[in-house]
Amino acid sequence: MKKKLLVLIIVLCLLTSGCFSYRDINKLLIVVTTVIDIDEEDNVVLYLEVFKPYRSEQIAGGKGQRLVYKSKGETLLEAIRDLNLGTSMKLNFTQNKTLIFTKKAAEKGLDFYIDFLNRDQEFVLRQFMYIYGEDPEKLIEIKLPEEEYIGIYLYEIPINQAAAAKRYVTRIDDYLNNRLRGNRVDVIPMLIISQEHLDSKIRLNSTAVIKDDKMVGEMSRDETAIYNMMHHSLRTGTLLVHGKNNNIMTLEIVGSRVKTDLTYDGSIVKLKKDINVRTTFASTQKQIELTNPEFRNELIKQEQKELEKKCLALFETWKEKGTDIFNNQEMFHRLYPHEKPDVEDIVEIMELEVNVVITIEGSSDVTDYVK
Repeated sequence: MKKKLLVLIIVLCLLTSGCFSYRDINKLLIVVTTVIDIDEEDNVVLYLEVFKPYRSEQIAGGKGQRLVYKSKGETLLEAIRDLNLGTSMKLNFTQNKTLIFTKKAAEKGLDFYIDFLNRDQEFVLRQFMYIYGEDPEKLIEIKLPEEEYIGIYLYEIPINQAAAAKRYVTRIDDYLNNRLRGNRVDVIPMLIISQEHLDSKIRLNSTAVIKDDKMVGEMSRDETAIYNMMHHSLRTGTLLVHGKNNNIMTLEIVGSRVKTDLTYDGSIVKLKKDINVRTTFASTQKQIELTNPEFRNELIKQEQKELEKKCLALFETWKEKGTDIFNNQEMFHRLYPHEKPDVEDIVEIMELEVNVVITIEGSSDVTDYVK
């Protein structure tokens, strides 16, 4: 009995083992980044950043080569097939990290490409999506000192929580859900090549607003921070407070929570946002008395009023454009399934009420600053 069990275990180990060599991997071109653009005739222009693996049977270590490809076709699949005509090995998209659409392609409509990206078996649903507004060839050929591959660099950016407040991260699986929810609004981060550094740098800049699969506008970095605060909880971030005598103080966000309520009285949809922000005092440029309760209360009230003003301004800006960036249509239908307002989009009859509560939990060992 023991011999039969041992034989069965050995057979199972052989059947469930991985590949016995690197021969198959050596015959693949592994795509890391996919950039989608369109030309003047609305043909798809495809750019790929590719890893070409190499493994020697005599050497234990492995290495690879970074390659860049470009092709064109009437559809995304045709552009991929056309590119395969000029490669000696098959392109493999199972490890693709990032999808980058040019602004021109996003304004035409992501629906021209999203069906194939969802339907094809090689493309995974955990890819991050970005939009780039300039020449895609300049982007795909950039040399980054931190990371050789653009796709890996952009895949790791969401891990950096220090800048999470002023950016928004979108994966393709989230987008596939949001594009069918409510009034079909979602946001996607936009990339720029920074000119502010000593070497080449790709960074997140503004945020693209997508409605019905088409890019309809942008939010700045500061507007994105307000959007994030109104839309979901934050773990980190900063608030600048402009005090008396041109003193600029900084509060560091250590956590925030937002509660959303939506009510309808038959004519007006009331959207209420209760935002609670926990902070610590980070810095000041001039003399303060942080331990003084009167000073702290005045500081808190000033910043609460400023944040409420920014929240209302962001909401009104997009309401005038007919776009509910918070996608509240689905919430409305869940709460009032039998109500059918006379407007196509409830943002037209929506009013926003914002209540911001800020708490300063403390500071470092330095409580005041005296000159």
